[in-house]
Order: sequence, then C-alpha cells, then structure tokens
Amino acid sequence: MEYLKYRYKTNIEFDIDLKSFVSIIGNSNDFFISTFLEYNNDTNIFIDNEELKDNNLSSIYRNVSIVLYKHLNIFVGETVLDEIVFGLESLSYTKDDITSLVQSESKIYKLDHLLNKDPNSLGRSEIVKMKLLSALITKPKVIILDNVISELDYYDKILEDDCLIEALTN
Repeated sequence: MEYLKYRYKTNIEFDIDLKSFVSIIGNSNDFFISTFLEYNNDTNIFIDNEELKDNNLSSIYRNVSIVLYKHLNIFVGETVLDEIVFGLESLSYTKDDITSLVQSESKIYKLDHLLNKDPNSLGRSEIVKMKLLSALITKPKVIILDNVISELDYYDKILEDDCLIEALTN
C-alpha cells in the first residue's frame, strides 16, 4: 500500500510505502520539505491516496510530523511542556487528550524529566529529543526529519534502550 506520493512537475516523483524508511540525499533536501510545507501548484502530494489541498491540510497534517534542522532553536514556549502543548493545540487536540498524551508519551520515551525545563537551557541533544518527542507524540504515519539525528550526542546515538530512536526505526 502506498502511503506518501510526491510529484513535482514531471522531474521528481516517488511513492513511499507505509513502514518504509527513506533517505533523500542531495543538496536540496529543503526543496522537498519546503514544497511539502508551503504547498505550491506545481506539486502534488498524496497522503494515503488523499491529495494535499487547502481544504484538508489539518486532517492530513495530523498524520504527518516534521522536524527540521534549521528550526531546532526556534521555541514558542517557556518550558518543554509548553512547546509540546503548542503543537498539539494547533492540531485541535482537547486539553484532556493533550494532558494524557504528554504524560504517557514522555514516560514511554523517558523524557518526562525535561518537561518543566526551559528549552533554551537544554543541550543540543536534549533539544533534538524534545523535538522528536513533539513529532512522535501524535503517532504520525509519516515523519519527515531533516538531518536532526546527526545532532544527537554520541552517547544518545549508541544507547541500546533508547526508545525514541527505536520508535523512529519501527
């Protein structure tokens, strides 16, 4: 079953199956991400055979999470919790759902100790983990990462029990 289909004019077209792990390598990874985020008329993006259009953006974006390298140091909240809640509120989750999701998912990914910290006080690896938690918390079907895993500390990359990395690869 195809899950993500991307077509730009006639030069670029690809389909990605559900549960696939795909790397796009080249100088212009931003091209794919920016056309996905900004939605232009030269691009056709299908998520589970539904074309991304102005009238269905919110329903499609509930199934897609994006973590960009260039946005790692952009924060909207005073705490990590505020940062995560902001994303969930923008997807129209209820307050009860948000509380439940944040509590359960932060414990599963062993990041509950970061929730009350100021995002500006976090180390680079902790920022990446926070952003990944924000991306994974809704259990999206498509996760787009722009070179953020490379920002994890060596120790965080080799941990055998790191369920955050495991979640990305399963």
